[in-house]
Amino acid sequence: MAVVALDTHAVVKELQAAGFSEAQAEAVTHAVRRAQDVDLSHLATKSDIQALRMEIDGLRAGTKADLDSLRAGTKADLDSLRAGTKADLDSLRTSTKADIDSLRTSTKADIASLRTSTKADIDSLRAGTKADIAELKADILKWMVGAIGVQTIAILGALVGLARVLKG
Repeated sequence: MAVVALDTHAVVKELQAAGFSEAQAEAVTHAVRRAQDVDLSHLATKSDIQALRMEIDGLRAGTKADLDSLRAGTKADLDSLRAGTKADLDSLRTSTKADIDSLRTSTKADIASLRTSTKADIDSLRAGTKADIAELKADILKWMVGAIGVQTIAILGALVGLARVLKG
């Protein structure tokens, strides 16, 4: 942009001719001069703005492509994790079912073994109790026979003693 020199004296004269007072004309001329002295070189031009728009559009397209790629990758990762998790759950389900079946079989076997062992223990205790009862019966019979024998002897002794006393 080319800088044009401003003839301030001519501008003041033109403004006075248009009806401005001298002070007003000088104030307006001074304001125009300051506005002309402003450095506009740091302001963006249309071509700067257009280049920036193109750069933003390029970045936007790249960002969209990156997001689409990330979205697709994330979806693929999630699908893979989902499939892996499903496989792990299926494997765990199968393993757990096998473990439960094994425990069920083992528990049934343990119960059957305990039943057999308990039955054998009860039978053994029953046989032992019968033997103890039979032994006690024999002991009781011995004591009873002994007691009857002693009583018989005592009665006979008393009868013999009574017979002697009566004879005598």
